[in-house]
Order: sequence, then C-alpha cells, then structure tokens
Amino acid sequence: MSRKAAVEPKWNFYLDTNKSTGIQYVQTSYNIWVPEKKQPRLGGKAYVGRLFPDGSVRPSKSFLERFPQYADKKLYYFENQLVDREGYLKLNPNAEAQWEELQSQEKTAEQQQEERRESIDNDWRCTARQCGLTSAAWSFLAESDLLKDLEDMLGKEDARVIGALAVYMLDKGVSMNSFADWLGRVYIPGVKPICGQRLSELLAKIEPDMVDNFFLKRHQRAITKAQARRRELKVKNPKAYIPPLTLAFDSTSISTYSGTIDHAEYGYAKRDPHLKQVNLALACDQDTGEVVYACEYFGSIDDKTSFKPILERMQKVGFDMSETLLITDRGYKSMSNIQKQLDVGLKFLQCTPLNEKSVRALIDKHSSQLKGIEFYEPKYHCSAVALPTEECESWSQRLPGSGSTQSVKVSVKVSVYLYYDDHKAVDEKHCEMAAIDRVLELKNAGSQVDAALWQEYRSCVQETQNHKGESVWVRKNQGIAQRLKYSGCMALRTNEVPNPFRALELYRQRNAVECSYRVFKNQIEGDRMLATQTSYRGKLFVFTLATCLRTMMRVKAEAQAKEFDLKIPGNSLSQVFEILRGVTMQRWGSTDSWRINMLTRKQRECFALFEMIPMKRTWKGESTGSR
Repeated sequence: MSRKAAVEPKWNFYLDTNKSTGIQYVQTSYNIWVPEKKQPRLGGKAYVGRLFPDGSVRPSKSFLERFPQYADKKLYYFENQLVDREGYLKLNPNAEAQWEELQSQEKTAEQQQEERRESIDNDWRCTARQCGLTSAAWSFLAESDLLKDLEDMLGKEDARVIGALAVYMLDKGVSMNSFADWLGRVYIPGVKPICGQRLSELLAKIEPDMVDNFFLKRHQRAITKAQARRRELKVKNPKAYIPPLTLAFDSTSISTYSGTIDHAEYGYAKRDPHLKQVNLALACDQDTGEVVYACEYFGSIDDKTSFKPILERMQKVGFDMSETLLITDRGYKSMSNIQKQLDVGLKFLQCTPLNEKSVRALIDKHSSQLKGIEFYEPKYHCSAVALPTEECESWSQRLPGSGSTQSVKVSVKVSVYLYYDDHKAVDEKHCEMAAIDRVLELKNAGSQVDAALWQEYRSCVQETQNHKGESVWVRKNQGIAQRLKYSGCMALRTNEVPNPFRALELYRQRNAVECSYRVFKNQIEGDRMLATQTSYRGKLFVFTLATCLRTMMRVKAEAQAKEFDLKIPGNSLSQVFEILRGVTMQRWGSTDSWRINMLTRKQRECFALFEMIPMKRTWKGESTGSR
C-alpha cells in the first residue's frame, strides 16, 4: 500500500500585543490532531515581526530563513493573513486613504520632534559638567582605535553615539532612557543629544554580521600587537617560549523577561532558572583584557555543543586561527572539539575533566611522581609531570587541499600535562567530608536529605547496626577513598605549549575572561536584559563594549602602577573612577569658554594611571561638544 504524502501544516497568523508598550507583533502557529487525546495540540510556532500602523510587517531574520517564500517582499498583515502589497490593497480597499492620513500625521509629528530637538540643542548642557572620568574613558576609546573601528562599522555620527553610550554604561549607567540627560551633565566631544526612538533605531541597526566584522578588526589589531611584542621578547631571550596571541574563552547566560527574543530559551542558569536566557561567549586577550570576539546564541545550548559552531563562524568571517592560542576550561572538552581545533589550525590549551578514563589511568601510573618532591615547584605550589614523547596523544589534523585536491591528514602530537596540588587536595577533602557528615547527620536524625545531595554522596555512607542493635548511618570508607582518589589533581591538553609549568601559568591567566564577566554583570549591570527582538543585539554589543573599555582601563592602571610605583586608591578601579568624577568644568558667564577647576594631587595621579595628561585649564567651543 502506498504511503500518504506528508501534508504541509496550515500556518495561522495572529496578533500579540505587548501589555507594557502597546506594540503589536505578528505571530504564526499551526495545530496538530492528537488521536489519543482526541484534541488538537500546538504543533509549531514562530515569531513573524512587528506590525506598523500602515499595516506593514518587518519580518525577523529567523522567520525569513524558515519561510523563504516571503523573502524580498514587502509584507502586510490584514485579518489573520500575511500578504504582499498587491494582496493587501485587494483585501483592504481603504489602504491608500489610510496611508495618506498616516503620512500627514507623521509630518506633524516630525515638525514637533524638530522643534523639540531645536529646544534641546539650545539648552541641553549644564553650565557645570563632570569631565574627569568621561574624558579619560573617551580618550582611551580613541587611542585604542575602538572609536575608529566603530566609525568603520556605523559611520562617524552613529559610532560616536554608541561610543558615548558605552561610556555612559561605564559611568553608573543603568537605564538607556536617561542617556540624553546624562550626556548634558558630562564632557564628551562631538556627541549631540539623541531621543529614545532614535536610540532604539540605532540599536536595531546593529546586526550580527556587523559585529563579527568589528571584532575581526579588533582581533587583527591584537595579533599585530602580539607579534610585535613577541619579536621584542625573542631578541632579549631567543631560547624562551613566547606564546602567540593568547585568548581566554568562556560563555555565560544572561536572563531576560522579554517574550520576543528568538534566542531566549530556558537553559542551565545558575541564577533565575525561572527566566529565559541568552548565552554570550567572549574571547579575551589575556595581556590587555580586551574582548576581541563576542557571540550570542540560543540560551538552551550548553558550552560543549556551542563550541564547534562558534569556531566555524569565526573561521567563516576570516579570523586568523594560526596566530592564536585559545584557552578553555573543562566545560568545552570533547573529542570532536579537540579535532575541530586541530582542523582549523588553532593552537589550544584545554583543561581536561578527571572523569576521563585515559587521564585517570595516566594519573594512577605517575602518582608517585606527582605526590613526591622531585617535580614539585614552590613558585606554583604544585607538582607537574610532562609525559614522555611515547605517551603523548597522536591525532590526525585535516589540512585543506588545493583546488580539486581532497584534504590531507597529518599526524600531530598533543601533550598531556598532569598536576597535583597538596593544598587543593586538603581543601577538597575538607569540603567533601563536611558534606558527607551533613548527610549522616540528617539520616541519623530521620530527616529528609535533599535529592541532589543524596545522589552525590550516597556511595560514601552506609547503614549498619551499633553495639545496641540500633540502625545507624556511618561513613563508607571505601567509597570516600574512591571519591577522594584524584583530589588535588588536574590535567591540561595542548598542542602548543612545550612546558607544563608555562602551560599552568597561561591557564591560570584565564581569569581574564572571568573578570570580564564579573564586570559585565556587576559593574555594567548586564546580568538581566530588558530588550526586544529588534534591539537586544545592539544592547549586548554596547554592554560588551563597555566591559571591554573598563577591563582595558583596569589592566592599563595596574601596569602603570607597577612600572612607575604609583598607587591605585583602595586598590579599586571604582574608587579611581569616583575620584575622577570630582573633576568638573564650568562655563565663564554667558560666553562659550570653559574652565576646569583646580586638580587635586589624587586626581592628577589617577590621570597618570591611564597614562593621560590632564585636560588644559581653559578652551572654547564646548557648547557643541567639540574641543
């Protein structure tokens, strides 16, 4: 009997209104019949786009990818139908009259907006303005060529607004709605006020491809600097190992209340698991703290699964993998991920989870060396063993062929370094024993043990009888010993770093990306995002830019303090920022001249931390923001 052809589902279009803003969005879905329940059920759903007053719909990128038949068309929504312009005019004969009325209303609104802009331009800056922190951050933005790359990405005017918005988020910025008010109270050259609607349109203008190309330029600049630094160090010590551009790579989740973001899904959130989330991956230069790549993706995808698509995306954009050493934690370890790094020509240093059988076998084999004194290094507070050449892992790297030639496989060696830290072993032992004793306390008291806690430690306890014949719970020494067998141990894999202690030093510097995430979520307050589908990518980009700026300023301040014996007040960058906020400028009467108040010694030292010469005492032309 021939099988019936699959029936294409009938997609139904309908409106969904945002209760807080009143904005309408077009959604589509279809139902399927469930014979067992004898009821219809939702078979699929998709977000189409925002509905505008003229009946037009701006379709999302994901909708057009899923429904290519709607591509390259001006779409309209009318009475649960999605049609082109011709179909809309047939269904709604009054469309042209409605469009003319909307155009007249828009002209009136534009006139009102123009009048408001003129009023703001005439009196939008305060007569006394803060200029210390903003001038330092803006100078840092310009001298690092971040502003130049932004101008190549968005044009000069829009780039300056985005740059100023990043400085705003750096300077206690919370809500972007207050950006124009803040801008009038501070010094930033060449940036004029912008209304909320214009700001939303600018954020919506930022697309993933634009962001990729921006970070491609940042990565290329970082490689050039790393190569120059490498040549200088090679001249001083030709035999020393000097790593290439070293990037720390990791990802984090960002919670959101939005119901319109395509990539927002329920995932593996450590905080606010009841909220949907978007994942953000960052690659940070370990020497400067700069974010040289950022990528957002679906919130339900874990680190291990996301790694290969992100590498492929970077490779497609044109990132030079051969001049990069990528450092990742154990969350990204898988055989396919290691193979992918080899195939793209990437130098890598990766922490290996100890539940891998081959690694455990190596630790068992070299246990006496690890726990002895022969390979212990006081500087690193641990022992390290580099496996002999015959024990190194052998992998096959696929090199692309030329023209019609197929790819060629080349055998490469991957080193595995083993480590043992006595202090870490004692700390892990203490934590594990405390948790086990907590389980015993609950069990002997007849209380309920948390399911996750019991699942973790049930192999470490057992029920027995005491001398009175009573049932009691005690430690299961064999299970505890097995659990603590690899305490204090760690393993690293690399195809690049020739020395185990140098590899450990580079891996410990991976804290650079953790610092960036702490800045992103705490200082920049990007841990929870309020945005729509059209603007969330732009907001993430601004948050990332502000994070990059603050982290680079911290690294610069620490380097200057170390080189010139300066002190960072309170050993806190936030305190440095607070001191610089005290630098103010005032207008001289009704003239267009400005004067900076006398700088204190602390304020001058804070400028020196960023290798900046304080601004001159007086100048003209600041009413327009130009120096």
